[in-house]
Amino acid sequence: MTNTVQQGAGQTMPCVRCGSPVPRSSQFCLACGTPTSTRSQAAAFGGPEVPVQAAWQPTPVNAPILLSTIVPANYGRRVVAFLIDGAFGGLLTSIIALPILWIVAASVAPGSTFELAGLPSALITLASGLYPLAMVVLQAFTGFSFGKRIMGLRIVKVEALVRPGLGRMLLRGVIVGASNIVVGIGPLLVYLSPLWDQTKRLRGWHDRLSGTWVIDVTKGPNPLAKNAGEIIDDVPAVEKSRRPAAAPGAPAASAPPAPMPVPQAPVAAPPAPPAPPVPTFAVPANPDVPSYPFASASGAPAAPSVPVEPVEPVAPAAPAGPIEAIPSFDPLPPFGGEDLDGTKLSNSVPKQALPTGTVTLLFDTGESYVIAGHGVLGRDPVSPYGAPGDQLVQVAGDTRSISKTHLEFEVQAGSIWVTDRRSTNGSAIVRADGVESPITPGQRMTLRSGDRVRIGTRVFTLTVAP
Repeated sequence: MTNTVQQGAGQTMPCVRCGSPVPRSSQFCLACGTPTSTRSQAAAFGGPEVPVQAAWQPTPVNAPILLSTIVPANYGRRVVAFLIDGAFGGLLTSIIALPILWIVAASVAPGSTFELAGLPSALITLASGLYPLAMVVLQAFTGFSFGKRIMGLRIVKVEALVRPGLGRMLLRGVIVGASNIVVGIGPLLVYLSPLWDQTKRLRGWHDRLSGTWVIDVTKGPNPLAKNAGEIIDDVPAVEKSRRPAAAPGAPAASAPPAPMPVPQAPVAAPPAPPAPPVPTFAVPANPDVPSYPFASASGAPAAPSVPVEPVEPVAPAAPAGPIEAIPSFDPLPPFGGEDLDGTKLSNSVPKQALPTGTVTLLFDTGESYVIAGHGVLGRDPVSPYGAPGDQLVQVAGDTRSISKTHLEFEVQAGSIWVTDRRSTNGSAIVRADGVESPITPGQRMTLRSGDRVRIGTRVFTLTVAP
């Protein structure tokens, strides 16, 4: 007979995902498996219910952004954005300059010459540069000016597709200002330079020297959006600087010609020593097996058999008495308590197990990976350049905090560098002194043997075999 325990309404609560009744003592929904750890202790012990809206919900996963889907800003839209910024700048300058001019003009005596100098001139000059300076700061930290925002354009770092920063925007402005050395023609050439960009990204000279790129977010994805996904570089790049392979059909290095053999007179072979005589043995005849005359292998007549006297049978020994005690044996020394049928991994690695210079990544869970050349590391990594020779290191274990393609690395002659691939939870390097340095996405950082690298919540140690 089976006793059925009925769960009353006061002993259960609805699942936050599927609505099924879940016992208060349960840690998971019995229907869909959703954790119930979001309930408070008061609710678990009979307190008020937790509203469903405040309960745990899964974190939405943002779709990655492919680099091939980024759309360069059209040159016409860039010109319109530039004119809009110029109109805003002229309007702001007029608002500040007109009152100053009116005050100066009112203070001039009738019949005297109007001259604009001193403080009024300095204020008007400051007003004319106020809007451009404000736009430089705004683009550095948001990626757009008022004109670019209206036209749906953004300015980003070309290698990481993030906000350009104040240093790059100041350099960009200095380049444009320096072009005024050639009055009239210099700025015109700089602003027309995106038209003959061979990379088809419409980047001008000021963009190339400052490492920036103006993109169109109305026709393509916006990598500066709040919930932008991970950037995946799927554009084929120029083959990295590696040792070029030998061309097919190339002539091999000619080997030195072998010396011609010199004919010599034949040398008589020494006489072979006589073979030692083969000893013969008399084999006792077995009366139960018939004998047949076999020819000798050497062709010599067989030696006559020697008769052997029969051996008298031995009488069986008398039965022994009853066994009083079983002899004891010393037990084997203990093996350490392990199961003898199981396989035990050795914790010690021979010093010469790995060749000198071999680079190994040892994770905090015990897994180790040997890396060489260029590759990426992550939950399910994909080669960012589509190169078949890239090494793909798929991290095992709990990888919920690791992005699909989290880290990029390359082992070169005498150096090892890594960079973050715009991962969700970021990466950092922990040096031997314990100082943690975050890895900026797109920026290469050199590693040394013994450094620890944090990717999400996982940590691995880089070692180089001596």
